[in-house]
Amino acid sequence: MKKLFFTVSLLLVCTFSFAQQYGIKGGLNFSTLTSSGNGGTFSTDTRTCFQIGFMADYNLSNNLYFSPELLFMEKGGNDQGIEYIQIPLHLTAKYGISRGTNFFLKTGPFFAVGVSADNGLEFGSNRDLTQMDFGWDFGTGVEIGKVQLGYNFGLGLTNISQYDETVKTRVHSLTIGFFF
Repeated sequence: MKKLFFTVSLLLVCTFSFAQQYGIKGGLNFSTLTSSGNGGTFSTDTRTCFQIGFMADYNLSNNLYFSPELLFMEKGGNDQGIEYIQIPLHLTAKYGISRGTNFFLKTGPFFAVGVSADNGLEFGSNRDLTQMDFGWDFGTGVEIGKVQLGYNFGLGLTNISQYDETVKTRVHSLTIGFFF
């Protein structure tokens, strides 16, 4: 775990150091947990929570960017908050709408490490939750000058439950970001 954290940290430092632009972002998350097992599938009620962090853009070609982020975000269901440090690694396609305004589409994997949970939930072996969450993001939005407005859907692919049921995260996000 320490080697993975060190490797990812080094990758992020190098990526942000060479980024063409970088900034901060935050927003609202609308999160649910989906559970399957014992003959059925259900979703929790939506939990309204938050995210905050850093973003970068590295130009790969005319309209294609590598857009990593480092986020502190909350996920979970209506009565189960789970906080993560999340690293999305997106490929972003940007299309000029008018001078200084771009429409964008992005997609890519995310890796998340659980840092805390409420209602007595705990991370680790022989506990309630696995500490790692992995999934795939899909997003869209608009950049107006140095301001980025976005929508994102995070589809958790990892079973985060240590029990017989399968529990996965689903997060819709509305964000605002500012490039420096």
